[in-house]
Amino acid sequence: VAIGTALLVLAAMAGVFFRGQPPATAEDGRRSVAVFYFDNLTGDPGLDWLRTGLTDMLVTNLSQSPGLRVLGTSRLYQLLDETGHRDDRTVSAQVVDAVSRKAQATTALVGSFVRAGSQVRIQATLQDPKSGEVLASERVEGNAEDGLFALVDELTGRLRKRLERPSPTRIGEKRHASWEWKEKKLQEVTTTSVEAWKAYAEGSRLHERLQEKEAQAFFEKAVEADPGFAMALAKLSIVHGNLGNLDKARAYSAKAV
Repeated sequence: VAIGTALLVLAAMAGVFFRGQPPATAEDGRRSVAVFYFDNLTGDPGLDWLRTGLTDMLVTNLSQSPGLRVLGTSRLYQLLDETGHRDDRTVSAQVVDAVSRKAQATTALVGSFVRAGSQVRIQATLQDPKSGEVLASERVEGNAEDGLFALVDELTGRLRKRLERPSPTRIGEKRHASWEWKEKKLQEVTTTSVEAWKAYAEGSRLHERLQEKEAQAFFEKAVEADPGFAMALAKLSIVHGNLGNLDKARAYSAKAV
């Protein structure tokens, strides 16, 4: 039942993000991208939430693009665990190659962040995971709190231009409606609260480690900061399902949808 609840939540959310999008196959012409955890170069463990938080944000944003096939963060964590690099503080070229091959990703997105006072600088690099060749590099800088979501949106826009390939159309043929889409900003599809995202990122980290009771507390904190944060509500549904609280799992599932 818990698995069924989780699948219903994920299917419903996928319907919102990928409505009309064709299946992710190697033959559909889309570029496959693996977004890795960001390196924390600040020296401040209190900012470790950004390692997974930035990855989640970029995956959420890039996944809106019909022309891209993006590796989910849960699958990324699983592959890192399988290769024995779950808790690495930095991402090595060997790890990028190994995980990308398992994920069948043709492009890797790696990055880092530093902070000085209230300002944060985010560096993101697209590279060929096999050869390590740098394909493109982008950097954004701004306010670490109030301007964080806008920075990620700006970074996503730049990366998307580097990544996307025009969808194939036949001469005289109208573009298929399923490829027509309008990019939404991060705050439109997730939350407007940085505090909610901080709690969500920590809850996700604990959930991936099967520390469900601890994860539950952080997801509840995220929902307290933003009651309309559907991603956090969905995770609460899954966590309660895994803990055997099926009534709560169904209730949070309905709220998430």
